[in-house]
Amino acid sequence: QQMGQSTHRSGPQLKRRQRSPEGTPVELVGPDSVRMEIRPGTILGLAGAPAGPTGLIDPLVGAGKGAGWRLAGDGFGESFPSPAAAARAGVGFVSGDRAAKGILSQLPIVDNVLAARRVRDKRRIVGAAERQECSDLVSALKLKAGSIWDLPASLSGGNQQKLIVARWLGLPLRMVVLEEPTRGVDIGTKHDIYALIREMADAGAIIVWWSTENVELLELCDVIFAFDTDGRPKGFLPDERFTEDGLAELTGMAA
Repeated sequence: QQMGQSTHRSGPQLKRRQRSPEGTPVELVGPDSVRMEIRPGTILGLAGAPAGPTGLIDPLVGAGKGAGWRLAGDGFGESFPSPAAAARAGVGFVSGDRAAKGILSQLPIVDNVLAARRVRDKRRIVGAAERQECSDLVSALKLKAGSIWDLPASLSGGNQQKLIVARWLGLPLRMVVLEEPTRGVDIGTKHDIYALIREMADAGAIIVWWSTENVELLELCDVIFAFDTDGRPKGFLPDERFTEDGLAELTGMAA
């Protein structure tokens, strides 16, 4: 799909991300003979009623079978049996529902930041190198934490969300799946998260991004796949309709 510019429905032009991803593609296979080829470094947006995106996301991250979606090619096979299996295969997950799907509230910041590494490497002990790695990430992300041993409750909601994203930084990821990652955070934190996601994409990870904010999808994503109000796949948003109006028309939801 050729990259160009998109026009905001009622405001200035938004510049779509200019990228020609390279590398071995994977195929996202879904119901009704849906097949999408996605190359490393692509940011794929998901739009539409929650039933569609969540039905796709759950099997990708090992959280359920979900309507027949699966990855194929480049070493991917059947759906992952668990989130831990997905993580060990290089698939990360970030949710905007911090309380239910993200923050480990009873564990300190260091354990939250290193959670993905622990799952991947099957380790439990925090070594000196890990403590330094965590401190470096906290500093780079400008998290306002007194100590890496503080509980996440000591952080603002936005900093807690950056904490969840941080656990996947620097890992050899093949895909990062994001479920409304900027929900309930301020505009400054949103832009920080955007930068982190672009960084992971530029490092070669496929990004699958569900957002209920159409402007966010139009600005950040290379391509957008839409679902209708019943959660059924509607296909890709065409270049010539890469606008809020075009997205609203394809999903059947108001822009």
